[in-house]
Amino acid sequence: MSSLNTSTIVKTLQQDYLLPFLQNQHPLLLLSEFVIGLSGLSYFLYNKFLNQNNITKPLQQIKKLIIYPIKSAKGIEVQEWPISKYGLLYDRYWMIVKENTMKLISQREIPKMCLLETNLKILEKNNCVLSVTFPNKGKKEMKWIKNLSENKIVKVSLWNDSIFGIDCGDEISDWLTDCLQQKVRLVQIIPDDVNVTDNYVTENSITSENSVTNVTENVTSENDDTKITELTTVRKIDDKLIFNENISNLVTFPDGFPFLLLLENSVTDFNLKILKELNKNYLIYLFKKYILKTKYIEEHNFRPNILISSSNTLQNFTPTLQQNTQQNDLPYSEEQYKILTINNNITLYGINRCVRCTMPSVDFKIGKKNSYITDYLNKFRFDENVKGTIFGICCSHDKRDVGKVIKVGDVIEILERGEVP
Repeated sequence: MSSLNTSTIVKTLQQDYLLPFLQNQHPLLLLSEFVIGLSGLSYFLYNKFLNQNNITKPLQQIKKLIIYPIKSAKGIEVQEWPISKYGLLYDRYWMIVKENTMKLISQREIPKMCLLETNLKILEKNNCVLSVTFPNKGKKEMKWIKNLSENKIVKVSLWNDSIFGIDCGDEISDWLTDCLQQKVRLVQIIPDDVNVTDNYVTENSITSENSVTNVTENVTSENDDTKITELTTVRKIDDKLIFNENISNLVTFPDGFPFLLLLENSVTDFNLKILKELNKNYLIYLFKKYILKTKYIEEHNFRPNILISSSNTLQNFTPTLQQNTQQNDLPYSEEQYKILTINNNITLYGINRCVRCTMPSVDFKIGKKNSYITDYLNKFRFDENVKGTIFGICCSHDKRDVGKVIKVGDVIEILERGEVP
């Protein structure tokens, strides 16, 4: 009886209400109403079953992780990488120096150094093979030097520091000289497990003015209790910048700090600034921005170790969460990251904002400088306090995190923001 009543009701609704309604509607109006209804249903089902933004999602993540085995050469993008005492393992463990002065040489003087492509083959713990290629010059390989019997320790200059390294030999240095058209030497850091004092006076040490046989100020007699036994590559970060006792203050061949961190939004914003400057016609600007997706500079120009991705959609987060996300995601906001965690497992400390030279202007595809990049850096990123341009933040790791692994996709959480020198 009830089913009969239901059937009668449905039939009455169809004849008396639905059919007259449909007959009086324009087809296009019906179509639009159908589309709106379908969209509403889809939105409901998405939010009900598929939308994971209703729960707290990672707001910022590591998009790229990059190491630079040879200072000023092309980097290697990796999916995961361990932390050593000095930052990312094998990151800037080699450096190219001028043969006559043993001073650092970089893309500032030789832009085509960016065409030196590196690769690492990890053999075992504390051992690897470094390979280097250069356009039309083939490839060279060399093993990680642990035995000093066939290599010499040399004194090198890195900015205002005089430190020591292992000369990698004539074969690789001659090849690099041919590539760069300037007499250079390749130098490796001195491994922690090498007893330098057992080797520095051996017959295999060279006798040039830069060899350790002439660095007598670092050696005293064996009977002297104050004997300095360490000829090392290691330098220390300025104590004035160390605001936490757990911050690692050790560095080797990087300019000054173990990590360089960059926010994707900063690169995007700087590109847009250049785009507007070079394209005053608004239609051309829109065409290049949205159709051609023109980029004048990329993150690789700034040589970060860690590139943080921009947060995705924000509208479904709580107001507080959305506000914090926007604050940490704003262009150049990384320059205020004082303490951050990676997957709530690794801690990085913002030590110093990165003062830029002319290297970001190097077009890493062809090895030539674009001077207008430096001009726009000076125009948009110049800081009166440091009398230089700022882009990115230099960081160091927590001493207790040595051995832990950083991965692409790891979640970034900013624990403390503030003024960074």
